[in-house]
Amino acid sequence: MKKTELVFVPAPGRGHTASIIGFAKQLLQREERKSVTVLVIKRATPPKLDSYIEKLAAANSNIRFINLPSVDPPMGGFEHPQIAEMAAALERSGYRFLWLHGRQHQRNSVQSDLWNGVPIATWPVYAEQQSNAFQLVKDLELAMQLTLDYRFKNPHKLVPFNEIEKAIRCLMDDENPVRRRVKEIGKKAIEALMDGGSSFISLRRFIEDPLVAQK
Repeated sequence: MKKTELVFVPAPGRGHTASIIGFAKQLLQREERKSVTVLVIKRATPPKLDSYIEKLAAANSNIRFINLPSVDPPMGGFEHPQIAEMAAALERSGYRFLWLHGRQHQRNSVQSDLWNGVPIATWPVYAEQQSNAFQLVKDLELAMQLTLDYRFKNPHKLVPFNEIEKAIRCLMDDENPVRRRVKEIGKKAIEALMDGGSSFISLRRFIEDPLVAQK
């Protein structure tokens, strides 16, 4: 019996890999004429993550895992002077805030923010963040422009607290059209996943179309 092979390439990280495996398992349960291969991008990760991937592979023998060569792209970050400017801007804005200073995969972070109707201020640091920021601000009008320039081009240039404070106040303004638009997109995203929604229909077609072509 001829099989349709599906290849998934999740972003590095436990959460991304686990969600892809869950999706792949649902596909295989629905139709046996599919095979799934997962390309695992490995970076300088803690041993616990490697162990987690090994457990996933052992528990899902019908899914093939292929480890890609380790590649460590340049990572960005903020030094203490810039963090101090951020803190001052947050305090001066007068809004309550929860301080989380860490790293999250940007695509999932943006999707999560839009899903929950959270407005975004762009500040690209490395990789494709600049093109993503431009698309969010200029094309989709779903984010405020704090800056669209890569920080590593001039790493010692500080974005002053007054500019950051201004962006915060704009984002928190209920009359801000970007804020209203983000809330509307969040509602549409939820509707898209409901039975009969656009995402629901697209996923069903993704599953069923290859099967129809094989008949």
